[in-house]
Amino acid sequence: MTTRLALAAALALCCPAPFARPAAAAAASATEATLVLRGLDPIELIDGREVEGAPELAVDHGGFRYHFISEDTRELFLADPERYGVQWDGACGRMGPLSGVGHPDRFAVWNERIWLFASDQCRTGFLKSPEKLQPIDAPLELAAGETLRLRVFLDGPLLEVFANERQCLTTQVHPRSRAALGVELLARGGVARLRRASGWPLRAATFTDRRR
Repeated sequence: MTTRLALAAALALCCPAPFARPAAAAAASATEATLVLRGLDPIELIDGREVEGAPELAVDHGGFRYHFISEDTRELFLADPERYGVQWDGACGRMGPLSGVGHPDRFAVWNERIWLFASDQCRTGFLKSPEKLQPIDAPLELAAGETLRLRVFLDGPLLEVFANERQCLTTQVHPRSRAALGVELLARGGVARLRRASGWPLRAATFTDRRR
């Protein structure tokens, strides 16, 4: 089985609080999808055109409702909603996939994908250098019954993740608030169970000059 490890450096970036649905909408979110992209057809949007879709040609996916201009664009979306729908399940494109939901009407298209944002500041920051804010990932082959074991080291701005002693991801992070200091795990495309987790502070390294 191939597991993909993802390391989201964007989580450490400073950004205002994510979009929060009104209380009435939040209570109904389990059964009622939120209209996204101001009702624009996502297929047309990715192609560079802002064309309003028809409510009668709607699709609900991932808690969002999409409108389409034709059955053709609707069927294209249904064939691959992960590609044509908003990325990261609607999380802010600058804050990262573990952040809260971005505003459904604040979006940008980059690399043929649609991204939502929690604020105009997040959107502007993302568009300055979007390639720097994407998670880095790597494949890891797990044998049948093998447990995924992760060791995560945060040493100043250096973040390293070691998986089963044979895969490593490294990046730099620069948290600007204590709210950004934390670790979260998620599984996409399946179900995972956390068996054990432990943490400890790193001690400052002491170097001895043996030349003296």
